Amino acid sequence: MPPLIDNTDVSTIYEIPISFYKQGLHEILGSKLKINVKPKVDGLERLVGIIKRNLVSPQRIVNIAICGKYTELGDSYASIFESLIHVSANLDILVKTTVIDSTNFDEGMLKGIDGVVVPGGFGGRGYAGKIRAIKYARENNIPFLGICLGMQLAVIEFARNVCGIFDADNKFEDAKNEILWFKSVFGDDFYLELQRHGIKQQDIVNEKLIAYSIELNVSLTVSNDSHYVNKEDATAQDIIVCIGTGAKRSDPNRLKMETNEFYLKTQEEMCKLFRDLPGALANTLKIAEKCDEFEIKFPGPIFPEYQVPSEFDTLSQYLEHLTLEGLKFRYANVTDSIKALE
Repeated sequence: MPPLIDNTDVSTIYEIPISFYKQGLHEILGSKLKINVKPKVDGLERLVGIIKRNLVSPQRIVNIAICGKYTELGDSYASIFESLIHVSANLDILVKTTVIDSTNFDEGMLKGIDGVVVPGGFGGRGYAGKIRAIKYARENNIPFLGICLGMQLAVIEFARNVCGIFDADNKFEDAKNEILWFKSVFGDDFYLELQRHGIKQQDIVNEKLIAYSIELNVSLTVSNDSHYVNKEDATAQDIIVCIGTGAKRSDPNRLKMETNEFYLKTQEEMCKLFRDLPGALANTLKIAEKCDEFEIKFPGPIFPEYQVPSEFDTLSQYLEHLTLEGLKFRYANVTDSIKALE
């Protein structure tokens, strides 16, 4: 008669290997596989003993919130749950977890919480809730652990709410990909533009653009965003903005320019402002010369000449083909009604 192994419910999954060991399952398997290895379960027995004791009469309870967006999928954060069980045993405490849906986050959900974990994730859904949870933890001195995306969002939260970089986002890699795409299309006619208006956020972006210029071998150019002619016209321009937006100048939250540097600067002023980037200054003239060399022939617009593949007779046929291919890319099933939209 084959041996029977009892596998009844236990208070913690970590107790199952001990139960199997006590019933001699390792000896049965060892005999079948012709190996003789005695498992070491002493450490596991100690772990299980602490876990079981704290389930019944914990010496201390710690409440941990896991703020994520995959809350309906129980196994999504399984590794975090198990890690907290290990922490419980190591510190001889009971960790109680609360899962919070970051897409419907409210600060009241973190009342009574001793620690916040923001795990990894993909896509922008739930970003705002996670950042608000991180902000609440920071402002209320609640211990915080950011994993993967969670740590990236912690950096963004700090940049926005402590450093004053209000438009900080996780977009630098996207920008790099966009630069590479434009370079592939325009070649040497593509430039990265720098402006300096005395704005802190703009200086941070400029540093990144200069780094990308070196890394991706893309030329720099400089310009100035001009909304009025003279520097002393800044106040008049500010009044015009207030009239246009229906706001008062005393309103701190109204639309306004952050500095008075948005005027038409002279060549001398631009050279002084960008004296550390002589190549970018020279490229400004180079672009102007390229524009002078380009001649627009009149009358009417000029369209590029496309080479029609041999399997098509006309440009119209080729355009129709490309349109239908685009439909297949955007729609899983191209029905007659979708085709009729063209």
